[in-house]
Amino acid sequence: MKVRRSPVTGAIALFAALVLATTAPVGASAGGHTGDLARTDNSPEAPAPAGLDRFYRQTLTWSPCAGAPALQCAAVTVPLDYAHPTGPTISVAISRLRAGRRDVRRGILLINPGGPGNSGLLLPPQLAAAMPADARDRYDLIGFDPRSVGRSNPISCGLTAAEQNYLLLPPQSFAADVGRQAGIAAKCARANGQFLRFITTRNTARDMDVIRAALGERKLSYLGYSYGTYLGSVYTQMFGTHADRIVLDSSVDPDVVWQGLTRAMSPAVEVGLNRWAAWTAARNQQYGLGVSGAAVRARFDRLLASGNRVPLRVDDLTLTGEDLRAIAFGVMYDDRLYRVLSDLLHVAVNGGRLHPEVHDYVAGNLTPPPDDNAVAAQLAIICDDASWPRDLDLYRREKIRDGHRYPFYGATAATVKPCTFWPYRPLESATPIGPGNEAPSILMVQSELDTATPASGARRLHQLLHNSRLITLANAQKHIVYLTYGNPCVDATVTRYLVTGQLPAADITCTNTASTFGTERR
Repeated sequence: MKVRRSPVTGAIALFAALVLATTAPVGASAGGHTGDLARTDNSPEAPAPAGLDRFYRQTLTWSPCAGAPALQCAAVTVPLDYAHPTGPTISVAISRLRAGRRDVRRGILLINPGGPGNSGLLLPPQLAAAMPADARDRYDLIGFDPRSVGRSNPISCGLTAAEQNYLLLPPQSFAADVGRQAGIAAKCARANGQFLRFITTRNTARDMDVIRAALGERKLSYLGYSYGTYLGSVYTQMFGTHADRIVLDSSVDPDVVWQGLTRAMSPAVEVGLNRWAAWTAARNQQYGLGVSGAAVRARFDRLLASGNRVPLRVDDLTLTGEDLRAIAFGVMYDDRLYRVLSDLLHVAVNGGRLHPEVHDYVAGNLTPPPDDNAVAAQLAIICDDASWPRDLDLYRREKIRDGHRYPFYGATAATVKPCTFWPYRPLESATPIGPGNEAPSILMVQSELDTATPASGARRLHQLLHNSRLITLANAQKHIVYLTYGNPCVDATVTRYLVTGQLPAADITCTNTASTFGTERR
C-alpha cells in the first residue's frame, strides 16, 4: 500500500485552496497571436503599461537555485503598488527549466500550485518528471514564489501552530472564536503594517505579466491548480491578449471568493465523509467499524467527541479529537487515502498497530509547520481580495445553522475568520470574470466530488468563460487531478491541448479508472 502525503498541513491549506484595480485591464495591450515559436529576445511585442517600462524590459540574472542546483533562478523586480510604480519595489523569485527540445519549443509554461500561499519556485523538476515528453519538450517550465511567499519578500504574522490552523477551530463558544480570530488579525497587522494591503491576486497577476515580459515572451501558457485557477482566471481577464494555452485544475468559483468558498466546502466534505464511511462499511471484515455507512459515520463522530475529552492512544501516537478531524479533513482531498482514515479508526477502536505507511502519514501530519509564512500569505490574499462581512451576529447565526446541517465542518467553516477583523479594506474591486476575457482558449479539469473546490464552482467558472472547455472526472473525490491521479483520459486530453492548442470539440466526462475502491490494507 502506497500512502501519499496529505495536501494539507495541519489542515489549513484550503483552498490547497490561492482582485484588486479597476475593472479595466491593467497592461492588457493588444497583441497578435501568430502561433509561431515564442520569441526569446527581451522585447515583447506589446508596449509596457504606462509607467512600467523599466519593469517590463528589465534584464534578468540567472544562477543555480538554492536547494535545486539543476534549476536556474532569478529575481524579477516589480512595484509594490502598481498604482504608484515609482514607489517601493519588491522582488519575485522565479525559476526556469528549459524546454526539452529547442526545435519544437513553443514558449513558457508558468506554474502555480495553489494555496494561496504555496511556494512554486522548485516545482518545475517535479512537473517535468510527471509530464509526457511531447508536452515537456515544448515549454520552458517556470516556477515562482508569489509576492510575500517563500523567497519573494516573505511575510510572517508570528502565529503559533494552533493559530495557523485558523480554518479548523475546536468546538468552542462563539466568543472564543472571536477572540482567537481577532487576535490573529491583530498579529498580522502589527507584524506587517501597510505592506499587507498590496498582497492580492490582482497584483500577483500583474507580477506574472512582468515575468512574461522580462523573459522576452509575447505570450505565456499557464498551469494553475486550486487557488491557481482563480489566479489564472484573473490573469486572463486582465491580460488575455498575452495568454496562450491555459489549464485550470480544480477551480475556485469566482462568485464566492473568499468567505463563500469556506462555507461551500461544508456540504462537499459531508458527502465525502459519508462516501468514505460506505467504503469502510463494505470492508467491515477488515476494519470492524460497522456494517453500514451510517454506523461507521456514527462511530467516527463519537471518536471525535470522546477524543476531545480524553486523547486517544493509537499505536504509539496520542491524538485528540481535533487531531483526528485534521487527518480526516486531509483524507477528504483524495479518495485513494480512504484506507488511511479507516486503518486509523480500526486501531483506535480495536487496538493493534497501524500500517507503517499510515503511521508515517499520521505522524507527519501532526508535526507543526516550521513557520507561518504560507498561512500569513494566505490570509493576506483572502482578506485583501474581497471584503468580508463585519456583522458578528451574521456569523453567529451561520455557525449555528451550518453546524447543524454539516456537523463535521459546518460550524468552523461558517464562524468568524481573521478576515472579519482585518485592519484594511480592499484597495480595488474584485475582478469580474467572463465578459471581455480575451484568452484564446482555456481548458478546465475538475473531479466530480472534490471537497476543497467543489464541482459546482468549476461549472460556474466554465459558464462564465465562453472560451473554455471542461473535463469532469466522474465518481472521483480528488483535489488536483492532472498528472496526480493517474487518469489516462484526463492526462491525455490535457497533454494534447498543451501540445496542439486544440480544445476538445465539446466538454468531456472521463471515467474514474483508479483502484480506489479495490485497494486493501495489507
